[in-house]
Amino acid sequence: VSLIAPDDDGSLSLEQLDKMVKLNSVFQETMRMYFAQFKPTMVRDDMVVNWGGKKYLLQKGTRIMSYAQVLHYDPNVFDDPDNFVWDRFLGDRTFQNRRTGKTLVNPVMCFGGGKHMCPGRRFVSYEFKAALMAILFRRFDMRLAEGTEHPGIDRRMDGIGIAHPVKDVVMEIRCK
Repeated sequence: VSLIAPDDDGSLSLEQLDKMVKLNSVFQETMRMYFAQFKPTMVRDDMVVNWGGKKYLLQKGTRIMSYAQVLHYDPNVFDDPDNFVWDRFLGDRTFQNRRTGKTLVNPVMCFGGGKHMCPGRRFVSYEFKAALMAILFRRFDMRLAEGTEHPGIDRRMDGIGIAHPVKDVVMEIRCK
């Protein structure tokens, strides 16, 4: 992150933000682990789904809901899915479902998919990176307090939005 210098006025261009591949990987991994929302949709055409060796008919007009955490924590897609791996999304890595053999175009489903993918997804990513650069990384040194372990994720609120830790996280924050 420190290799990307802001302009003289302290601003960051979109090109500079796009070069922050490590920070983008952190953003993707954060969304993979903590995005916990149900997504309702309506079946457009009758279709048969094979699941667990059984066939299910989904009729046109049926309301169904997907839950991204099923994909985000699938060990057939992500190695070590229960742990935060900040560099999981670095490089031109592709993700394949080892059970089905299918390559996933969008392994993190927090912004939808296909033609209904959120048009503001890049803006959110830019805001995340710019805010971290401008406020946190440039002004503070931060780390978990000594002896602090990852608190785990509170799953009681799953389906509502972003998951929270099961307990407060103790951080050491110092001005630079």
